[in-house]
Amino acid sequence: MRIGITGAAGHLGRLVARFVLEQVPSRAVRLITRRPEALEGFQEKGVEVVKADFDRPETLEEAFRGVERLLVISTDAIGRRVTQHRHAAEAAKRAGVGLLVYTSSVNNDREFPRFMGEHRATEAILRELGIPHAILRNNLYAEFISGLVAQVGEDGVLELPADGGKVAWVAREDCARAAAVVLTGEGHEGKVYDITGPVPLGFEEVAGLLGEVLDRRVVYRSVEPAVFRERMAAAGAPGPLVDLMEDLYRGIASGTFDVVSDDVARLVGRPPLPAREVVLRGV
Repeated sequence: MRIGITGAAGHLGRLVARFVLEQVPSRAVRLITRRPEALEGFQEKGVEVVKADFDRPETLEEAFRGVERLLVISTDAIGRRVTQHRHAAEAAKRAGVGLLVYTSSVNNDREFPRFMGEHRATEAILRELGIPHAILRNNLYAEFISGLVAQVGEDGVLELPADGGKVAWVAREDCARAAAVVLTGEGHEGKVYDITGPVPLGFEEVAGLLGEVLDRRVVYRSVEPAVFRERMAAAGAPGPLVDLMEDLYRGIASGTFDVVSDDVARLVGRPPLPAREVVLRGV
């Protein structure tokens, strides 16, 4: 059995590869990436690394040929992802992939964030093509919290347009371990898993975590989206990023990511890592 992992040079892809290699020999793994040079360490261990690009569909079928189980990590090209994912799914079908595992998002039937529509469309493509598949609907990464340190003001206030929204932040490690289990195990075809953290946290609690990181008191204050946009733009953020972040927080405020599942525990064999552990471990 050969296992393929797309997006293998990214943070999640590397972790999945590491955990898969704990279960199968290196000759049974193929890492697929636009940047093979970034995976020299895996190549030195005997892992096959091939170059392919979701924007160049002619490169995909050969990259997938001989792969029995394929992890398609959703790309970061918001606005182009549906086309990219269709290219991957169609190539996987032509190549005879036995199981395609796709990293989607929790609650992707919600209106916000708007990029949820891309995950819905990709899942629909997999059903349309009739390719055997499993879906991993990941929540937001707990590692995202660490990036909020820079948004804490000198007065110790974290101002975001999240209202009273909560998120069951999930460790990237748990997403990777769950993916590795599905790729190396049996009985996952047709399954949909919600990959979440153990409890939903409001941004008051997020502020508390940031306070531990900074070793000072941090409090959360909700602000209007227009104020948030204005501040991001004034800080030099490009327009598409401003749009993306406003949209993400609109989703958070509306409860899109306030979902908890026991799927990590059932797949991985232990409870999901708490966000606090993830954040403080990264300090």
